[in-house]
Amino acid sequence: MDINCSLGRISNKSAKYSNNKKSIDISSYRLTTVCGEKKCGTPTEIIQEINKRINFDYYSFIVRDETDKENISYDWLLIPSNYLILDPSSYAWEPTIGKRGKKKDAQVGWNTNEINGCKMSITFSMSSQLWIHIEMTEEIKNFIVASAVVENKPKYNYIDLLDKLTNI
Repeated sequence: MDINCSLGRISNKSAKYSNNKKSIDISSYRLTTVCGEKKCGTPTEIIQEINKRINFDYYSFIVRDETDKENISYDWLLIPSNYLILDPSSYAWEPTIGKRGKKKDAQVGWNTNEINGCKMSITFSMSSQLWIHIEMTEEIKNFIVASAVVENKPKYNYIDLLDKLTNI
């Protein structure tokens, strides 16, 4: 939990739109305590560890789109933490097989099936980081609570900032 407020307990995450605002990838927990290159873990252990860490009511995602050179647009999504696509027990977890060192058929992580275009994955070489891939369906867009566009150019350079600080 990052914030406890009148809305509830919130976990803040940030991401950048990909595929022309069609999807986002959210970096979440490091799961080295339950899975990694030396001990791959089991889906049950992984799900239990993720659920043990969920001490909040909502995920708050700030997502930016930098495709326009002049502006950066932001969307803020507020999604209940128990929403189907964010619940690790909703998915079927399968080993990800790849190359690790000289071994070609080694388990290098975990991945899930897709639910409504969304899925989860864990990559051992990235500190067993959990990634949540979310397709921006109309259903997910309903969770956008605010949007903003800002100019993609600095208003002040370092000299301007120094002048402002010294003239206080």
